[in-house]
Amino acid sequence: METNNMKVTHPFQSVKFDRIAYIGAGMGEHLEELTAALNSSEWLLIEGDEKKIPTLQKKASEFEAENRKIYIKSTILSADGELKTWYNYNLDEYSGLAKATGLNELFPGLKLQSSEAISTQAISEALAEFSSAEGVNGLIIDIPGQSEELLNALYATENLTNWRFLAITTTDTPLFDSSEDAEGIKQHLSNAGYHTRGELGDDPDFPVLYYVLSEAQQQLIAERDQALSRATDAEKQRDEAVARASSASKELEQLKQQFNEKSEQADSAQTKVEELEQAVNQANEEKQKQTEWAHSLQTKLEEAVAEKGKLAERAEKAEAQIEDLQTSVKEVSEERDGAAAKASNASKELEQLKQQLNEKSEQADSAQTKIEELEQAVSQANEEKQKHTDWAHNLKKQLEQTQAELKEQQRSAQLSTKLLAKVEADASELRERYAEKVKSEQELKDLIKELHAKLQAASHFYHKLEQEHPELLEKL
Repeated sequence: METNNMKVTHPFQSVKFDRIAYIGAGMGEHLEELTAALNSSEWLLIEGDEKKIPTLQKKASEFEAENRKIYIKSTILSADGELKTWYNYNLDEYSGLAKATGLNELFPGLKLQSSEAISTQAISEALAEFSSAEGVNGLIIDIPGQSEELLNALYATENLTNWRFLAITTTDTPLFDSSEDAEGIKQHLSNAGYHTRGELGDDPDFPVLYYVLSEAQQQLIAERDQALSRATDAEKQRDEAVARASSASKELEQLKQQFNEKSEQADSAQTKVEELEQAVNQANEEKQKQTEWAHSLQTKLEEAVAEKGKLAERAEKAEAQIEDLQTSVKEVSEERDGAAAKASNASKELEQLKQQLNEKSEQADSAQTKIEELEQAVSQANEEKQKHTDWAHNLKKQLEQTQAELKEQQRSAQLSTKLLAKVEADASELRERYAEKVKSEQELKDLIKELHAKLQAASHFYHKLEQEHPELLEKL
């Protein structure tokens, strides 16, 4: 913005600045006057019109010295950094984001040539790094249509008081859309704690307002901001404490509920333990009964084996009797040649019967048939000797008795085998059931241990909460 309101004599010429930011530096038209009047080691020149930047850079290089650093930033400033409309007028010094409304009265030839959407940067962001350093800072805003907007943005972000010395170009009457005149800006600055001696620039249409924030006032504002920040932090801490207390209360309720649930589970577990102990006792009793039964079966088996031995002795006696019978048959064979052949056959058949009795008890029926045939042959061979016939009948009865005993022995042996198989199956099933009960008992013991540990942790947390936050327990 080109204005003629800067002179070598400046209200701030006696101030030693650490840095000065100059917004709306244009092409550097007032840079010579300002650098001659104001003593600052660092300058930041900000211009939004790219066409003016090359000339501004050349101008700045002329006034840069060893004790004066000049930085240039090409950016369009706004309050919020959003997309804005740029208005191009036939007079470049009035082109910008502010649409001219009353300027036509001052410049009847002013015409809007075009408008376009353009990206902007928030003023607080653009000045953040430059104004964050401590020291004496000065701010020059030479954009009449945006002065009030940019000042309000700095005030809203609590960055305005970083700048103790302000030189603000404004308008005597509103000349731009949505902008205030000089009186409105004065009121804002007074409310922000700044004061002025009433100096104004030479141009009555574009007066320059010079405002200062004293060190004491700046310190008070800083302390106020710190107090507000501490109050905000305290409110946050209070809210967090309330939230933590509420959360702790909820956790306490949950712990109580968990404690009650665990107590119920412990009671249920104890009942289950008692039931399992009773079941184990019953299983032990049943096991004892099964053991006694197994011993009884073992005794019966031993008795069956002994009986089997007796039957074997009887079989041996029967074999002896058969041998005697064979001898008698041989004697009869000598007396009667016709019966000798049959007696010889009977002897062979008796030999076969003996072999079959030794090998398989199932062949007893066949042996009986052969004995009957032998008896028939003996009866035919020795009809005259009734004594031998009677003896043969007696032998037949003995053999039948032997056969019956052998069958009974077989039946007893089969029954014993079945009983032993059942005992083994029952014993196996009992062992499996007992193993399962032992496993269940161990799992129950582990569950009780885990429950005990959790109850101890809950009790520890409850006592800790009682010591650290007794007020929470009183609320409960």
